[in-house]
Order: sequence, then structure tokens, then C-alpha cells
Amino acid sequence: MDWRNASASLGAALILLASSVTVASATESDSASAAQASCNTAWSIPGSVGVIPASTSSGVGCILGVGNQGSAVRALQNHLRVCNGQDISADGVYGPRTETAVRNVQRRHGITVDGTYGPQTRDAMRWRGASACTDWSKIPVPRPRQADHQTDDAAPHGGTRLAP
Repeated sequence: MDWRNASASLGAALILLASSVTVASATESDSASAAQASCNTAWSIPGSVGVIPASTSSGVGCILGVGNQGSAVRALQNHLRVCNGQDISADGVYGPRTETAVRNVQRRHGITVDGTYGPQTRDAMRWRGASACTDWSKIPVPRPRQADHQTDDAAPHGGTRLAP
């Protein structure tokens, strides 16, 4: 085998190797998790935060981004405005102003700034509690458990599913 054939073989092997390597970020952003369902509804948690963004298939572990519309976006916008100091209206449309407000919250809390709402942003935000704004960890939202089974139209543990 001459040096030209060896170089071509080595080059082809490197291309195959490079195309099979996946690079992941050390801190996954909200938009990087493609397995997350889009928030398509809002749940009311009795005695707590009013309404929170949710998905009929994955509960509160969902994502929102530019182009989403409905009650989940409206719930997010209300919490961004009331508890996170963002000057936006609650029109139910995830547009450039909502994206900027989410980026501001992400930047303030030192998490990945991508303008997408998801679990990382949800955990960093402040939420309207029974009488004041509070951290997500203090909100009595049902946490997923292996034994929980729910239909797509139900909010778990006594919460109320609101129409999208």
C-alpha cells in the first residue's frame, strides 16, 4: 500500500469516527432536551400558585418556546411579571418579549441562557405561592413518582386541568 492509499484510508476512517461522536454540554439547557413535551395546558394547584405551565402527557416537566400559545404561556407570563420582575403582558403568546424575559431570568440565576422555558428555568424562577412569591421547591406541586398513572386529561392529586 503506498502512502496515497494509506492517507485516503486514514482520512475516511477519521471522517467516520468524527461523524459518530456526539458532543454534549456539561449543563444541559432547557431547549437541549428534545424528549420533553411541550407545555399545552395549565394546572391549578389548590391553595398555591394559581396556575402553572404543564403538559397533559408529562406534567410540569415540559418546555415552551417562541411560537407556543395558550394557557401554559399565559401562566408563565404571569409568574414572570409578578414574581420575577419582568415587564411583559400576559397575552398567551410566546413571542420575542417572553423570550427576552425568560433570558433575563436565566441570566440572573446563572443557568444556560437560551430563551426557552423548561425544567431548568422552572426550578430557577420564583412562583406565586398562597400569599407571596417563593422558590419552586416550596410549591406543593405533585412530584412524579413511579406509581403515578394519570390520563392525558387529568391533573394529578387534586389539581385542576384548565383548557389550553
